Amino acid sequence: VGLLKIELTRGLFCVVNDTTQVREELLQNRYHARHCYAGSWIDGRHQLLHNRLFGRTGKETDDMTVDHYNRIGLDCRLCNMRLVTKRQQSLNHNMRSDNKTRYRGIRMQNPNRPTPCWTYTYYRYGKRQERRFSFTETTKMQKLAEAVAFRDGVEAIDEDMCMVKAVPAGYSDLPKTVYGSTFDEE
Repeated sequence: VGLLKIELTRGLFCVVNDTTQVREELLQNRYHARHCYAGSWIDGRHQLLHNRLFGRTGKETDDMTVDHYNRIGLDCRLCNMRLVTKRQQSLNHNMRSDNKTRYRGIRMQNPNRPTPCWTYTYYRYGKRQERRFSFTETTKMQKLAEAVAFRDGVEAIDEDMCMVKAVPAGYSDLPKTVYGSTFDEE
């Protein structure tokens, strides 16, 4: 399976697998760059290319979302995308540039108030959850260690589920090596 380079607005481009489904999608819709994703207006709704390739329209009521393994939204190769829950996708993110804790997903909340706390935000059963660890100046590092241990425990539960890749509609005829390959291979 070859690759196509799609030119978008703002001098950006998107990379996709060269398949019949992708060519039909590109003939029917014109895509542009929007927030580091390839998007298009279809039937009065803004839809993203990676969702379209998985047959998703944005009207689904399930908790599933398309995730990019390498976190590059314009890399829409099949080997770089998977259908996962919001919880699983929340595990696949970089540390924020303004993170002062040095731990991914944990932030300090209310630092100038009488009861500051470390906060870990995660998804469970499709709902956003927060776990807070209030501290005083003397228990600050102990509570940070507790927050990190809690985060590691939550992520360990979901670790096996995060490795599941779903095959998008219309791609069942492709060789299985496409699904199992890493982002650097193609």
